[in-house]
Amino acid sequence: CEAGQYQASTAATKCNDCTMGYYSGALATECKLCTDGKHSGQSASMCNDCPKGYYGLDDGTCTTKCMPGKYSAAGAQDCTDCGAGRYQTAAGMHSCIACAAGKYNAAEGSSSVDKCIACEGGKYQETGGQGFCKSCAAGTKRSISDAAGLISSCIACAAGKYSGAQASACISCVTGRYVAVTGSNAASDCIPCGAGKYVAV
Repeated sequence: CEAGQYQASTAATKCNDCTMGYYSGALATECKLCTDGKHSGQSASMCNDCPKGYYGLDDGTCTTKCMPGKYSAAGAQDCTDCGAGRYQTAAGMHSCIACAAGKYNAAEGSSSVDKCIACEGGKYQETGGQGFCKSCAAGTKRSISDAAGLISSCIACAAGKYSGAQASACISCVTGRYVAVTGSNAASDCIPCGAGKYVAV
């Protein structure tokens, strides 16, 4: 018998074709089931990888699409959840979509762009496809209404103000104290006014 056929009986007058999901080499007495992640057509001499976005069960076929929130490479035995920072809205896909810069998604297996959440005030993320936002450094601030997709989104505190890390607003020096430089990162940077001077607040 040729490859893709078989015959288990002796003295037979013809060979039988392997059915879909099975394969054989030449002179076979039986057809073998394709392994997980592979499939075949009728009379196959070998099995092929499942296409991207599908996966193969133990029946020699690849008819099952990956669900939204999942993906698969060619030859996959199962679908994989989209990683943190990514999502996929459609079924049968071979990759996931990255959340935009300025947003994050801490969960895996997300099926909606709505799972990409804008960074909170005091945080930013300059790279797409991330599962977290970074904290603005002490001495800077980013309000919730400011852009969050660049490290420069964190703006230095103006003279007369200071902030700790991850601040959404800078804090004014208390009455009678001042700081002349920008980007101050502690209340101790605010120094008393000299004799004969004052700070209006």
